[in-house]
Amino acid sequence: MYGPEIHLQIINAALHGEFLGERSPVARLFIIAMSGVIASALCFLVRQPGRRFLSVVGLSVGYVVFAQLLFNYARQVIPLALPLLVLVVSNFIVLAYDIVLERPERMN
Repeated sequence: MYGPEIHLQIINAALHGEFLGERSPVARLFIIAMSGVIASALCFLVRQPGRRFLSVVGLSVGYVVFAQLLFNYARQVIPLALPLLVLVVSNFIVLAYDIVLERPERMN
């Protein structure tokens, strides 16, 4: 979009009261904390690394689709990067734990 078109979109949103709504800081922290809880539950429930990885990919795609639908239809913005980062990083930490500590134990 060019400059004047952006300004016209802002004026249109102001005239029709169609501004985007953001979550409160407490709600954003709750969403991030819930992604951590889901990640830890996933680590305990799914022990095979391949299935856990596919579960994380599926949850990530599902969360992105959910955030997009909220943005398109409810005009709500939810945090996207931090919950996905918590989910993916925790998965890689548990994967590293499996490879470094548990695999040699299983070999013995």
